Amino acid sequence: MFSDYGSAMNTLFHGVLMLATCAGCYLLWWGVAFYPERHAPLWLSGILLVATAVCGIMAVNWMSQGIFQTEGIRKGVSGGWIMAGGVICYVVLLVISNLVFHRMVTTELFLIVGWAVLNLVTVNTLYASGLFSAGISVVF
Repeated sequence: MFSDYGSAMNTLFHGVLMLATCAGCYLLWWGVAFYPERHAPLWLSGILLVATAVCGIMAVNWMSQGIFQTEGIRKGVSGGWIMAGGVICYVVLLVISNLVFHRMVTTELFLIVGWAVLNLVTVNTLYASGLFSAGISVVF
């Protein structure tokens, strides 16, 4: 699909597909692991969790390569500002989860905020490379 846009966009696109695969494996794992009345074998839960981790690591690797290899033709938002916003968002959600809702904070909060930040950086990269307009970038 992105082959006409160079190897950086091709790598980024493969990373996005791998991130979607990671999310699918995670949802399958969650369904298997947290519904014991279905009597799914324990090995299936382990395989799905390992597949989730491998797909996630590959996705972050490919997306990072694509982001760093992309040539910008216009200025986007600084990646540092996006990262700082992610850290602030994580801290705020951590405090709200813990103090307001009295919930134990799990790794999922970190992963969800990290996923959101990675996707914001990706959209910003697509905007800076000229593939996304300002309007499309705001929608995403």
